[in-house]
Amino acid sequence: MRFCPKCGHLLIPRKISNKVYLVCTACNYKRSIGKEKMIIVNNIPSERRHKIGIIEVTAKKGISREERETYQEEYYSVFLDTYAEEYESSSED
Repeated sequence: MRFCPKCGHLLIPRKISNKVYLVCTACNYKRSIGKEKMIIVNNIPSERRHKIGIIEVTAKKGISREERETYQEEYYSVFLDTYAEEYESSSED
């Protein structure tokens, strides 16, 4: 990200006469990009975003069946809670 040296606003890439410039929308300052690398990022609308729950379990040799079932229950509980929150927030919109 680059900011305007005059007013401090964000410089936006714009194509002008087949060249790309960084342009300030507030004061019309423009700066040639030259050979700088640019990474373009697309914003994803909130209705297309998904929450992902991550549970970290350290691997142990010889984990018992009871412990594995406990981990599975915990995982499914967190998954269902997250899914319910996502469903509620999408139905409110």
